Amino acid sequence: MIKNTYTAVVRLVLYIIFYFLFLTPAVVFADKKSCTDCHDSIEKEKVMHPAVQFGCSVCHIAPHAKKTPELSLVMKPPDLCFMCHDKKVFTEKDKHVPVAEGKCTTCHSPHSSRNTYLLLKKPPSLCFTCHDKKVFTEKDKHVPVAEGKCTTCHSPHSSRNTYLLLKKPPSLCFTCHGKKVFTEKYKHVPVAEGKCTTCHSPHSSRNTYLLLKKPPDLCFTCHGNGILSQKVKHPPAEEGKCLTCHNPHSSNYFMMMKKPVNELCTACHKAESSGRHVLAEYGTGNIHPVQGKINPAQTDEPLTCISCHNPHSSSRQLLFPNQQGASHNLCLMCHTKVHVPLN
Repeated sequence: MIKNTYTAVVRLVLYIIFYFLFLTPAVVFADKKSCTDCHDSIEKEKVMHPAVQFGCSVCHIAPHAKKTPELSLVMKPPDLCFMCHDKKVFTEKDKHVPVAEGKCTTCHSPHSSRNTYLLLKKPPSLCFTCHDKKVFTEKDKHVPVAEGKCTTCHSPHSSRNTYLLLKKPPSLCFTCHGKKVFTEKYKHVPVAEGKCTTCHSPHSSRNTYLLLKKPPDLCFTCHGNGILSQKVKHPPAEEGKCLTCHNPHSSNYFMMMKKPVNELCTACHKAESSGRHVLAEYGTGNIHPVQGKINPAQTDEPLTCISCHNPHSSSRQLLFPNQQGASHNLCLMCHTKVHVPLN
């Protein structure tokens, strides 16, 4: 404690000696008013750099000492800026390029500005000086982008995260988007891994929901188009309406279904909810169970509509599984000891 206090006092004394030896010649002590007689623009705007109010000699040493006027800064930026501004804010792992190069005046006026934070322009116009505007101006825009609020997600100086993000996804996304939608029992793999940008553009897109592609092409990026390659296709799947049946983020139901399988199917196929349709071909009015039992052909799964129908596509009518032979062969998947007449 004593040592730290001593060190601080020594540094203060040295700074005072330096200030009076080098920063106070008559040529430097020309007051601010005399500088602004020629350089009136430096304090013209609404937002003033405090250093200007303290006097030009805070940053400049004898700018007219030589025949040709020069900036004659006390030290080079960004070290000059660090005399007042906390260095840590600018020296995290991932740095904004102008910050890394010590070019503070790429974004900020050193004297005065009509914009907050002494910015040369208001965001996002300032950002478009370097960043391609097209990336941010597609039809569907992320709300912070549409409002020009780049710093909702990004640090303008430096960050411990890539892309200068304030937090790592998905924590950053949960700042605005409700967490519950993404944290149900069954999670879409990109969601579980926090890879929101696997499916969404963070800035803007020509597609709704900021999607990188329209479904089903977006889904085929990972799931392959083989699931729709057969002749007979389930209409919602064929039309790219994957979200008719599936939640894109997370769900409490297997395969990220919006509802339990049979409840989902009978929302459209109401007449088949009783199970009577299963035996209709054989002229019997008996009801075949379609739920509430174990699937005999797959004993680790319950009996549901997809025990007999492929939900995406099939080479056979009624989306029956792709097995060879007559339709009654479907029955033999479970009823292995039953003889079914061929006529």
